[in-house]
Amino acid sequence: MAKKAGAAKRRNAISRAKKAAMQEDKAGEERRTAEAETASAPKEGKLRSLLRLGKNDKQEDNVQAPVKEKSKKETAKKDKRSPRVASGKPKKNFIQNSVKFLQSVWVELKKVHWPDRKQIIAYSSVVLLTVIVVAFLIWIADIAISWLVQLLLGL
Repeated sequence: MAKKAGAAKRRNAISRAKKAAMQEDKAGEERRTAEAETASAPKEGKLRSLLRLGKNDKQEDNVQAPVKEKSKKETAKKDKRSPRVASGKPKKNFIQNSVKFLQSVWVELKKVHWPDRKQIIAYSSVVLLTVIVVAFLIWIADIAISWLVQLLLGL
């Protein structure tokens, strides 16, 4: 008897989830070890934020050398001239970002369940019927309120 394809996919998904959990546990242990080493290391300057540490950074890289302070004019000139750089990576091109975005949109559109003609007719009829019922109830409420206002003003 042949095995179902769905069962194999579920087993693969479960094994992938277990591997991911194990990697997260290892990363947490490494992070705790790095924090303990950082706390016990002598402070020779500013410590980098643990969030900015790369995976392959060593303990010696955690300590920065003292930085020479620059005047406001020098920093203003440098900021105006240099393009924005996020975490050491150059700014990506607008066209590359647009192409990547459109590719991801196309992938997501492939995942969408598009209703067939029969479902569209059924859903549209439910919407139209609901709109008609709500409009009728509002019309009845309007008539009742108008009658009450005329009654109160008539006295």
